[in-house]
Order: sequence, then structure tokens, then C-alpha cells
Amino acid sequence: MSNKIKKFLGLDDDDEAYENDETSQNAVPSVKSNPRKVVSMNQSDISNSKIAILEPRIYADAKSIASKLIGGNAVIVKMDGVSNESVKRIVDFLNGTVYAIDGKIKRIDDKIFLCAPNNFDIDGAMDEKFNSRLG
Repeated sequence: MSNKIKKFLGLDDDDEAYENDETSQNAVPSVKSNPRKVVSMNQSDISNSKIAILEPRIYADAKSIASKLIGGNAVIVKMDGVSNESVKRIVDFLNGTVYAIDGKIKRIDDKIFLCAPNNFDIDGAMDEKFNSRLG
């Protein structure tokens, strides 16, 4: 290969210099700084992200939903078996949680909500009659 291609790919022999210490049996390599660094994109947030589907029965169940959100998971909350008063309280609690983690909450249906931390993007629009009630 030509020297220019080797240098571009970082394969030229000048990139690494080895320090040989006469008194030490182990040579310690030192690498010169290369302005063309390849940086790995950290995908750990995406690969560990999950969507949980939960059906709370009482207001106290909101704490377990909040724990999932704080842990970095999105949650679909289906509240068909919950009274309207408890739905309001749970949604208020979850609004506080998503605010604290800079997340999002969207109403999917009358008693179904999608809550997501900030590493999730929610795309699409639902009927405005539902989302306008969330404030």
C-alpha cells in the first residue's frame, strides 16, 4: 500500500513508538496522538431500553410505574380497571415523574398512556381531544 493510504488508515509504522527500558523486562508501548480518531457510538442506552406494559389497579401502583421510568424504560399504562378519580391521581403522579426525568407522557386512548424517559422519541399525533386534557 502507498504511504498515504497507510497513514490515512492509521497503519503506518510511525504511529506507535515503544519505550524499551533496559532494566525492565516488560516494554511499555506509548501511542502517539492521532488526530483522526474513530469513536465508537455508545449504543448501551438503546440496547438496554425496554417498554413495559402495566395495568395499575390502585393509586399505590403508580410507584412501580415511576420506578420503571426512572430505570430508563418506557411504560404503556392501561387503566381500564381504575376509577376516574384514581386515573387523574396516577396521571398527576406520572406527570411529575416524567417532568423530573425530562421525559414525555402521551395519551393513547381514553385510559391508556405512554410514558417515556428522555432517551425515547415519541413520534405521531393522537386525537387532540385526548392530549388537550393532559395540559
